[in-house]
Amino acid sequence: MFIWTGIDVDNQLLNIKEYALKIDRKLEFEHSCFTLPMHISLKMPFKINDDEFDEIINTVSDYYHSLNVFDIEIDAIENNECIAWIRTKENAILNKISYDLNYILKNNYNIRLHEYDLDYKFHITLFMDIDTKKVKKAFEQIKDFVLPQKLSANRFVIGTSASGDLGAYSILKVVDLKENEK
Repeated sequence: MFIWTGIDVDNQLLNIKEYALKIDRKLEFEHSCFTLPMHISLKMPFKINDDEFDEIINTVSDYYHSLNVFDIEIDAIENNECIAWIRTKENAILNKISYDLNYILKNNYNIRLHEYDLDYKFHITLFMDIDTKKVKKAFEQIKDFVLPQKLSANRFVIGTSASGDLGAYSILKVVDLKENEK
């Protein structure tokens, strides 16, 4: 089983999601980035032993419940070869959460770090494909979309996939933080 986790920002980006979905369909991306809610991943997906599944889900969920709502500033829409994304500005809280998750999962469950876990660039994926020309074409159509200046990190999600394949993940658990915890 594979686990993925992140911050659900879908409801805060509905306008750009609707616009990006039209581009996605028009350009016929092989794997749509919209099979999950728009999100900021906090750790690269990782494989676990089935016998540790419930414990790991509870550990990550408990960690999220220990957090307070915080803001994430948006930087820009960028094209990075095979991916177009909304980059966030540097954020100490995001860095700490990523570090904490890596530490907890490595020390308690021997989950190995992915190379990107060590140098993660927080973002919301819009388009992804091995066809870099297709991604660039999509980027050109969306690059000037007006974005909010910041997002609220108030909803954390944990997803699972039997295969770990792109598009095969589904949300298993949602942790909503109360706005007054900010």
